[in-house]
Amino acid sequence: MKCLIDLKIGDTLSQAQWITVTQPMINQFADATGDHQWIHLDSVRCKNESPFKTTIAHGFLTASLMPKAFAEVIE
Repeated sequence: MKCLIDLKIGDTLSQAQWITVTQPMINQFADATGDHQWIHLDSVRCKNESPFKTTIAHGFLTASLMPKAFAEVIE
């Protein structure tokens, strides 16, 4: 692992571990934030109306995973 101050142009960083965002995680995030929009929770409606055909995670949920990923890549 590299420290941020040791990075140079052209350096390669390791890849963070993959995280599978599950529907229960999305549901818990919706409960924690009060954001219960159908695009996140209603799989039937998403199958019929969403261009993605499935629920999608909240933008802030995905953003909240960044510190963990950064910590795995940079000391």
